Amino acid sequence: MWHLSGPPAGMRRSGEFQSAAGNSYIGALLPQGGRTIPFEKMTHGSADNGRAPVAGSPVRLDIRRPVSSQGAPVLSVIVPLAEAENEPEMLLGQMPPQFEIILARGGTRASSMNHAARFATGRHLWFVHADTILTPSAIDQLLARLAGGDALHYFDLKFDRGALMRINELGVRFRSRVLGIPFGDQALCLPAATFRALGGYDEATSRGEDHLLVRRARRAGLRLRPVCATVVTSARKYREGGWLRTTCRHLRLTLQQARVMR
Repeated sequence: MWHLSGPPAGMRRSGEFQSAAGNSYIGALLPQGGRTIPFEKMTHGSADNGRAPVAGSPVRLDIRRPVSSQGAPVLSVIVPLAEAENEPEMLLGQMPPQFEIILARGGTRASSMNHAARFATGRHLWFVHADTILTPSAIDQLLARLAGGDALHYFDLKFDRGALMRINELGVRFRSRVLGIPFGDQALCLPAATFRALGGYDEATSRGEDHLLVRRARRAGLRLRPVCATVVTSARKYREGGWLRTTCRHLRLTLQQARVMR
C-alpha cells in the first residue's frame, strides 16, 4: 500500500487516513488522468445530502492534481458529491489548471470534506458545493483577498431563478456581513493549516457542519471576510419545498445560529 510520503511523479496521491471520528480509509495510487479507484471506508460510515446516515457508506476521492508541479498549489478545491451525483462539469470547467481539484463522493458531507482535506496539498482549502456556478470575477477576487492575510473567506450568493429569491439574496448578505454567519453554500475558503488546527468539520453532527466550523473559527479569532464577489447556486430546494416555508425554516436557523454565535 502506498502512503502519503513521496508518490511518484504523474501519480495521484492516496494512502491511509484516520479521521478525528476514528473512521479509517484506504486507497491506491492512481495514474494521472486514469480511472478513479475507490477509497474503501474500513469502519462505520454514513451518508448525507438530506438523507439519514447510512452505515458503511464509502468515501471515494478523485484527486486531480494541478498542471504546475512547482511547490504547493495556492488552492485545493474540494467538492462534496452525493453517491450517485454527476460530476459538476460546468463548475470544473471554470477552474484554472493551476488549482488542485478533489471530488469527494459518499460518506457524510462532513466526513467526505475532511477526507479530501487530509489529502489536499493546497495552501488554502476552498469548499465549493457541486451546484455552484462562479461569476466571472469570482476567482480573481478570491486570489486577491487571499493575499490580504489569514481569514475565513466567503462569497455573496445569487440564486439561479425566481423573483422572490432576490429577497433571500439580501438576507444572505445581512446574515453574513452583519451577523457574521456565512453558510457552506457561500463557498468557504480558509488556510489549510487553520482548517486542520480547528479540527476540520464536525463529523458527529448530521447537518450544520459549516455553521459549527464558522463558530469555531470566530471563537479562535479568525477573521471572517467577504470576497466581494458572487457565486450562483440553485434555488431548487425553495421550488420543491415552497418559497415561504423554506425561507421561514432558514430564518429560524439563522436566529438560532445568531444566539449560539454570541
